[in-house]
Amino acid sequence: MKYVVLATAMVLLLPAPIALADCASDTTEILKATAAAGPIRRVSTYLDKGTPDHVVTRDFSPPDQIKEISSAQGGKFVSTVLVSGKTAWSSSTDQEAAGKPPTEYDGSAYLPDTLLFRLPPAPATECSSDSAEIKLVWKTTDGKRIQQYTAWADAKTHVLIAVDGFLKDEKGNTEYEEHVRFQSIPAFTITPPAGAVKLDSGPTYAKIEDVDPVLPLPPEADKITYVKGSFVRFDSSQKVAALVEFYRSKYKAIGWSEQNPRQNDYGYTATFVDVGKNWISAEIAPDGQFTRVKLSGPHKKN
Repeated sequence: MKYVVLATAMVLLLPAPIALADCASDTTEILKATAAAGPIRRVSTYLDKGTPDHVVTRDFSPPDQIKEISSAQGGKFVSTVLVSGKTAWSSSTDQEAAGKPPTEYDGSAYLPDTLLFRLPPAPATECSSDSAEIKLVWKTTDGKRIQQYTAWADAKTHVLIAVDGFLKDEKGNTEYEEHVRFQSIPAFTITPPAGAVKLDSGPTYAKIEDVDPVLPLPPEADKITYVKGSFVRFDSSQKVAALVEFYRSKYKAIGWSEQNPRQNDYGYTATFVDVGKNWISAEIAPDGQFTRVKLSGPHKKN
């Protein structure tokens, strides 16, 4: 997922035209209904200044079958993840992976993440409905830039139809936008790819001192999943903003630069790049009472 950074704390712009309690109730019902709807496809398209940047298509067929295809860099990088139960298989088209077989690894984190449909946690500033659709709007500003998210759901089923978001500068120019679409799909069953190589991921919960220097962890990191030289995921009791500053300082200290940072109510994403143009992707997002952090890489430059 992509996120947008606002320079200062945002405040709500507009009063709700109807009671916020109704908006909150609609939001709860929409998230509950969408999580229960399946099979379902979610297509997320992210754009920077009007240019396609990243597209993620994730299909879910109950109870635990998942297929995700991610395309980035204008289609130069395409990755595919297949999940059946607690097992995942991954393959990609980048130069580093050329000619390599698919990898097999622990995929138990994909199902709860797939069923976690997100809308901004703050109360909606507008909500309305007719016989066909429910519409919710979240609009915020830092005094200069305006960020807005709009969600539509089916009025009868409450299942999400679409979510659109954008960030505009003080002159009204669009800095960033994202579009998410949901649709019903036929049920499917994942067939494991032939020749997959099982990754040696070590213990499910790694020790902090075992993690690579380029995949730093804060001291309170918990429930750590670690694949040497490739991936780390953990939960933290810190808020998103504190963790963002932690990683900015850590990577700056080892000479890595932050690129394409984005943050909104869903969380934060960025890419950290070293002098050789190798890179690590970072995702930080609220997850219940904790904050979930995912670091992937280092990936070699194309």
